Amino acid sequence: MVIAMVATVMPALSPWPPTGSWSAGATAALLRQSMCELSPLGGTPLSLVETPDLAVALDQLIAIVMTMRSPTAGWSADTLITPELLAPYISEEVWNVLESLPPEAVAQDLGMQGPRTILPIPSLIPRLLWMLASSGYEVMHLVEGGRATVRRSGTGTASVVRLVPVLTLTTEQATYALDLVTQADPSPSLWLAPETMISLLDHDLAGDWISVEALTAGVMEVVACTQPALYEVLTTGRRVEALCPFQPWQTATLRLHLYVADMGVQGGGTALATAPSPALPTVSLEPTDSTAFTLDDFANTLMDEAVPSTEGILGDWITFTDEDWVQRFLHSHAQRVLVQGIAQLGPEDGARPDDERELAWATLAYRATQGIDGPKGLFKHTFVRAPVLVADLWPRFRWYLAQSSERVMQLMGGLPAQALSPGRGWQQGILSLRPLMHLITSSKTWIIDLGSGRLLPTMPLALPGDAVIETTQAGDWANHQTMANLIALVEQDLAQNAPAMAALAQGTTVHLRDLDRDEDSPAVRLTLQWCFTWAYGG
Repeated sequence: MVIAMVATVMPALSPWPPTGSWSAGATAALLRQSMCELSPLGGTPLSLVETPDLAVALDQLIAIVMTMRSPTAGWSADTLITPELLAPYISEEVWNVLESLPPEAVAQDLGMQGPRTILPIPSLIPRLLWMLASSGYEVMHLVEGGRATVRRSGTGTASVVRLVPVLTLTTEQATYALDLVTQADPSPSLWLAPETMISLLDHDLAGDWISVEALTAGVMEVVACTQPALYEVLTTGRRVEALCPFQPWQTATLRLHLYVADMGVQGGGTALATAPSPALPTVSLEPTDSTAFTLDDFANTLMDEAVPSTEGILGDWITFTDEDWVQRFLHSHAQRVLVQGIAQLGPEDGARPDDERELAWATLAYRATQGIDGPKGLFKHTFVRAPVLVADLWPRFRWYLAQSSERVMQLMGGLPAQALSPGRGWQQGILSLRPLMHLITSSKTWIIDLGSGRLLPTMPLALPGDAVIETTQAGDWANHQTMANLIALVEQDLAQNAPAMAALAQGTTVHLRDLDRDEDSPAVRLTLQWCFTWAYGG
């Protein structure tokens, strides 16, 4: 099911503009050659690692809201839990948070502060894709493409559906559009009507029937919570100064729209979730930077043949038994939403009457706990509360790592680079961050590659820590770094943005059950390790 509540502070704007409302012709080609002047797309959120008092206060606020929302809180069965109802009961925790906020925390406005810079429009694509994909596990899966049943005229047809993010630039004279994933002209003929009913089939995604409009609205709600700066681009758009070929500088609006496309099937069977469809061919991106990272680079980690979901350990059910880790996992997501929401309240928050401030924070806390409350479902993180197939767990863990930073997602997708190791010459190849989930019993250890879901017989060979890396496909952080320094950067990103995943380096206890053999493995340790590997190439 989709998230039930849209925060009252968010405008209820439709993501469905008129289909094909842009100019006919090579609109993507024009955008790929255009420049724009704009302020940064999203700021740097507060670091809870650097503000431990705030982290504690936020955790206490989350805990009291979860307690108040619990069925054991004592409310009558017909009581509707709302932010207005909660506000008087969480006043103390709200003020503890307010007193812990550093002065600069509320001085930002959706990350829109900072100098305006002139950038090629194609250089915005990796950032926009990461912001969208990192907003939710289901969102990234849909952007990559997933199996679904599409209902037409009362009959369900197996197909592959894809969430299509379309970037538009609107001037006084025309609107130009580009599909962020294919970087080609959009294909409206593939888009499903808002009222079309679909049922998602991949992994443990909820299989209930849902309309395309409701699915897209759910995505919008998730983005509003986790990437509010992107939500602004999806709703009102961003005012920019644009320079297009053969046109003068002019004021324009840069906006992102979301559609759901029916990609059909390939070869008489259902297409792979990450395989490109011939209906949306890739095109030459010249004269843009051919080294730019896109979501396809990350999706390529799944391009190998998938291991059957019921093979060996992947067909076992896993239950998390360490309540401390479960709470840390759930609370870390709610904290992320709260931190993103702080900037949304804006500098004017301090000027509001106390009761209005308390209600605003109650609304924010309610929204932050929406995804970690109740049974598992679409756009929720509560799968850790119930048994889950190992085959369904590894894709989720893959996303929780990738969403921690744009840098981590790039590294998981693989970066063409050069490496210089002691005693060797420069070597060209692909540098990859390989996250590995270990399930350990007293007699056996399984190693699952989170990039592909494959079982590995041993740990892959890692690059030495004193090797030096050089690449042109990432920011300055990736150039002339030793592997030890790169490892430290990844550890920093995980500790700050995915602390529960980082904690799995020490492991957590789980229970494994093989239903086919009716066997239990109660004393199992789950750990997460990762390393950098190197694939040589020309």
